[in-house]
Amino acid sequence: MESLKMLQQFNECYAKIQAIAQSQEWLELSNRNDVDPEMKTHSFLNSKCKIQNSK
Repeated sequence: MESLKMLQQFNECYAKIQAIAQSQEWLELSNRNDVDPEMKTHSFLNSKCKIQNSK
């Protein structure tokens, strides 16, 4: 696979993951008390990223 094609595929996957992590459903799920604490960390960081990117 060519480097450019791999990078394009990575960017597409990353955008999909970021959209999920910034969705209201994911944020509500991560705020539950019975989830992995690491999930809360990632959701917090993604919400901060979303705020910075919207400026």
